[in-house]
Amino acid sequence: VNSIIDAYMREERTTILAIVPSNQDIAIVDVLERERRVDPEGSRTIGVLTKPYLIDDGADSQLFDILENKSNPLKLGWVVVRNRSQADINSNISMLEAHRKETEFFCDHPEFARLPSAACGVTSLTCKLTSTLVVRTITLMPQMKEEITKELMGVRAEVDKLGGALGRTHSDKRALLRQINSEVIKILREASGDNYGNATFNSRPELILCTRANA
Repeated sequence: VNSIIDAYMREERTTILAIVPSNQDIAIVDVLERERRVDPEGSRTIGVLTKPYLIDDGADSQLFDILENKSNPLKLGWVVVRNRSQADINSNISMLEAHRKETEFFCDHPEFARLPSAACGVTSLTCKLTSTLVVRTITLMPQMKEEITKELMGVRAEVDKLGGALGRTHSDKRALLRQINSEVIKILREASGDNYGNATFNSRPELILCTRANA
């Protein structure tokens, strides 16, 4: 699993969501250690702090330094969200109600209320992620088109090597078999006459040795 995660994070096109519980020591969080290795400038990482209701007294200053991008800065910034708690899940509250409770939490909190609205809430995270993906898609589109074109040309070349399409009717299939049979006979005749100019021998030089040995 770790190798799969690292492979996706190393991909330059990947936008990394570094999700960190607010009550954890950010200095030792695994996802940020991985992020620093693959995105040292923080140019494609969005930081997400969760469970803000669990922060200990006195830890607020560290949390707000992060949200204000003073500590562990990321070019795409940080957002704090309040998802449904386990009690909310057990009570089966709706997403609409969860959104209302989240909004109330940040508006009523004396410290979170002073932060820009773009730094708080799932809606803000959604907007940030959407705008980031749009910008990155537009930026990377020319490169993606070029790569897709190369892949398509390679696939078409492989398909061309397979020859024409197999006919639908018995008559078409018999005609194709006769054509293949004629081509094989032609190659064998050329080889038996020590004529290796056919393209088949250029792509399969080992056949030259076989025909010479048989001769």
